[in-house]
Amino acid sequence: MDRKKGALKMIENEEERRVVFERLRKELLEEAAAISSETGANFNFVGFTPDGKAFNFGSSSDGKMFERFISEEKVNEMLAANKDQVMISEEESDSEIESDSEEEQQAEEKSDEFWWDNIDMEKLDTPEKVEAVKKALLEAKNKVSEKRQKLASGAATGSTGQQH
Repeated sequence: MDRKKGALKMIENEEERRVVFERLRKELLEEAAAISSETGANFNFVGFTPDGKAFNFGSSSDGKMFERFISEEKVNEMLAANKDQVMISEEESDSEIESDSEEEQQAEEKSDEFWWDNIDMEKLDTPEKVEAVKKALLEAKNKVSEKRQKLASGAATGSTGQQH
């Protein structure tokens, strides 16, 4: 997926926009599937087509992923505090994840589940909620990519006999 990184702009031709959307959606889902198979991580994406139709892709379709990640009460608190913002800030997303009780964290460790396994899809009923999940999933993807690169460079360094 080597693409030139340039300024994004709206594609005016509706048919061309639909074709590009479908191609990019397919690439995103293929990349998520590859990361999932390489790391054992579960992913779930909710997206909206240009004409407003929702689509869902993921390794967990029971809705537990989204319920576990984002509670409706927490989202409402964040939205009330940030009415003018479209996206929820990284600090709030991090604090929400960290605010899980100790018991929930212990239960998670015992069940070998990820935070996204218990998110309720039905509660993602606003663009802001979807954006919060999207941001957290992208952060997870970036962390996995960084770890994969570190492991790959460590393996390459180890095979040449060099040490860090």
